[in-house]
Amino acid sequence: MVVTNASSLAVGQYVTGTGIPKSAKAQITAIDGTTLTLNYSAPNSGDTYNNFDFYAIPTFTSQTYTFAAPDNKYIFRSAGVLPFGSFPSAGLTQ
Repeated sequence: MVVTNASSLAVGQYVTGTGIPKSAKAQITAIDGTTLTLNYSAPNSGDTYNNFDFYAIPTFTSQTYTFAAPDNKYIFRSAGVLPFGSFPSAGLTQ
């Protein structure tokens, strides 16, 4: 597939458009100048221009948090009752 400008494209981005359904999960596997190589065979449209959408599937990152309690006698119970305005069994001291 040849595009007019590939500067904003990257290997791994997905492609959808005329003859390439989203369900094909077509991806860019290589970029050489303005020529894109896909892992899907796009139909040959001759000299006509087609509109294609290039996109990336969003990823979600995870973050580990560390907290410190002022007292080491806190009890966390998974089956605790939820009193109004607090977390289940969090903050109970013995």
